[in-house]
Amino acid sequence: MGAPKSEAHRAALKAAWTRPERRAVNARPEVREKHRVAMLAAWTRPEVQEKHRAARDRPEYQEKMRAANARPEIREQRRIVRMRPDVQAKHRAAMARPETRQKLSVAGRAAMARPETKERHRAGLEAWMSRPDAWWTLDHNHQSHYVRGVLCRECNRGIFRENPEVLQSAAVYFARPLLDIVYPIARKRRALRTRLLAEQNGRCAICQTDNPRPLNQRTCAPSPATKTA
Repeated sequence: MGAPKSEAHRAALKAAWTRPERRAVNARPEVREKHRVAMLAAWTRPEVQEKHRAARDRPEYQEKMRAANARPEIREQRRIVRMRPDVQAKHRAAMARPETRQKLSVAGRAAMARPETKERHRAGLEAWMSRPDAWWTLDHNHQSHYVRGVLCRECNRGIFRENPEVLQSAAVYFARPLLDIVYPIARKRRALRTRLLAEQNGRCAICQTDNPRPLNQRTCAPSPATKTA
């Protein structure tokens, strides 16, 4: 069957491929393997790759993909697929190959060398640093994955060891029972961090600072209320 010539033709093809009997055939392992080999052979042809690259560079295609990636159901579907054991095993096997790491390294360096990539990275970093909650961290137990509280970036990195009083506050903090909250997925962390920070009166749970910027821009010292006798 040739390439679709019209919307009606595409609709007819879609209807044919979604019939229950056709789905049953496509579910057979030998048919799936045959389709995989055929698609791989098609995608490795230089003319197909060049056509795909040209399509990805079109502004309307990029806008369409951004709109699709912003949809919550699409992001949740992709997260579920990424968490599948077979997908993770396949990803680890691919990343273990030297040629894959070399390819990603070359592609990453080439991408970061482009002026538009540098500008986008700089703008994104400035936007992140201007957020009020940029320097707060949602602390959690890495074994049970239950949340402890909200810390400033320096206390979460262990810089509190430069101050013995803050270290004593940290010992009290780590002895507390964990919250009955499991560490959430990325898109839900910001809301939880904001809520817990409000419950902590906008202060770090260890050093009690309300200014979570790095040590070279502020002093990470506990308030008198947190000093131990």
